[in-house]
Amino acid sequence: MVRLRMRSIPRRTRTRIRTRTRNWTPGTSFEYEYAYEYDRLRATRPGLHGVLCLVAAVLFLAAAGCKPRSAGRRERVVPKEEKRDLVPREGAGLVWEWAETSDGRLSYRVLHPFIAGEIKPGKRVFVFRPFFSHEDEGPGSTRWTFRALWPLITVQRDDDAHRVRIWPVVWERKRSKVGDVHDKDFWVLPFVWYGNDTEEGKYFALWPAGGMIKGAFGKRYIRFVLWPLWVETKDKHYHSWNYPWPILGHWKGPDQRGWRFWPFYGTNERDGKFKRVFFLWPLGHYWKTGLDTDAPSTVFAFLPFYARADNKHTRYVSVLWPFFARKHNKQVGIVEWHAPWPFFSRTTGKGIRGLKVFPLYEHRFAPNTSSRSFGWKIFRREVTRGNRERTTRISSCIIFQRIKDEWIEVKGEGLRSERRPPPRNPRMAFLNAEREGKDLRSAGRKIRPPEPGTLKSRSNTLLWPIFRHRRSEKGEVFFTVLEPWFWRNREVWDRHYAPFFTLYRYERFADGSKREKALFNLYEHYRSDIERRVRLSPLADYWRRGVPAQYKRFRILGGLFGYERRGTSRRVRILWIPIGRKPENWDRN
Repeated sequence: MVRLRMRSIPRRTRTRIRTRTRNWTPGTSFEYEYAYEYDRLRATRPGLHGVLCLVAAVLFLAAAGCKPRSAGRRERVVPKEEKRDLVPREGAGLVWEWAETSDGRLSYRVLHPFIAGEIKPGKRVFVFRPFFSHEDEGPGSTRWTFRALWPLITVQRDDDAHRVRIWPVVWERKRSKVGDVHDKDFWVLPFVWYGNDTEEGKYFALWPAGGMIKGAFGKRYIRFVLWPLWVETKDKHYHSWNYPWPILGHWKGPDQRGWRFWPFYGTNERDGKFKRVFFLWPLGHYWKTGLDTDAPSTVFAFLPFYARADNKHTRYVSVLWPFFARKHNKQVGIVEWHAPWPFFSRTTGKGIRGLKVFPLYEHRFAPNTSSRSFGWKIFRREVTRGNRERTTRISSCIIFQRIKDEWIEVKGEGLRSERRPPPRNPRMAFLNAEREGKDLRSAGRKIRPPEPGTLKSRSNTLLWPIFRHRRSEKGEVFFTVLEPWFWRNREVWDRHYAPFFTLYRYERFADGSKREKALFNLYEHYRSDIERRVRLSPLADYWRRGVPAQYKRFRILGGLFGYERRGTSRRVRILWIPIGRKPENWDRN
């Protein structure tokens, strides 16, 4: 019988034998039946691979801030279909990375933040920031958009149109009409004008020398020689000649005629529509307009001494304009006084109150509008009540702006929902009752708050250029620090320039997932109910999926050192090379 002393056994093997046998007593010997444990463990003792795996696991847990799974915790049985979704389809290197989602969306980045792209069903985007971007619908697409140094250069192609714009100088447009009819325009503003139309023919002009321009400025064509010495124009109502423009000119058409010797006298008349006469422009004017309506108007003015405009709905009188003016709306009984305009004005009438002392204070209240401002643009609050929603705007110069839309969503016929504006506040309800001739004492008491859960809203807040906060009715939230873009439509801006201005950005989506970006998009953190991703490009990234986690990955410099676990299988990378043999169930997890 072979006897073994524990001193002759390596410490690591000794520990494993203690665990397996559980019958060892210090100072005793092993009988033969236990000697096979030593021989088997000696044959399978861990080498360099095992040591590296142990070191990698410790580093991974320390860097990711994770705790080992407790021994008594039961693992959830994950179906094979879910396991395939838990393992991301992605790859990365030192300066590049790509990822593909289960819905077929592929995104990639190279030398972040300069080169990026996205491919998904029906859309393909490539960006080389900040120089250019290209967007189309996929291979063989007839619709695409190319932008360079946006917004300076834009090239667009649709099914039957092609447009080129180099702002503000070059403008080109090509359109295909029915059959073989086509239209082409090429302009280098304001000097070169060229075009070709199958129906209208070609045109060319070199401003100001001479030529012809077609389809511009609302005219069928414009012909000129040494502009403005001789200018000829034609539209659908008349044909005019000017020599030079605008001093001498006359025009005529089927139902319109006129002439002018500016600034002394001019007349323009269209049968059954209007008649306009001026003398000593801009002092004297006599107009008759709206002759084909039920409220024709007559205007007479000899500025600045006297002016009058009158019809059956409105009467306006001004004396020594802009010092004294009065406007009376006969339909709703509203009177406005200006003395002088625009420094002082007062508005009274049924359902309306208004006062302005420019630039100190202004207010205006009506059944569907309410506004109040201090110091002209220093602070302004405006409420507008439309047919479907109520909009509240608060602004301070161009630095601060907040827009909030509110509505009550009720179920309509079938599955459709209808939007209605919230009830009026007491002041607006009082003015509405006054305008409609209802009981004023009960106007404010009839206001009922909306039922819980029916009031919906969305908001957009901007403190330019410090931050922007946006919230949608679906619970989506967008917040960014350092916002040089003033307007609300920011898709193209984000594509070209956002990474260079992103100090911090937070987004919450309708499904509850959240994403944070910081340090010019070098740091990114995404988390949802089943997934979490942390990336500090290009230093390190961490990825976890599943509840409990069925997939984990940690990498330094895209794989200089990395640890990955799929289910119960684990793998380590050193110098971007996988260490050891691939587990049998690696690809199935």
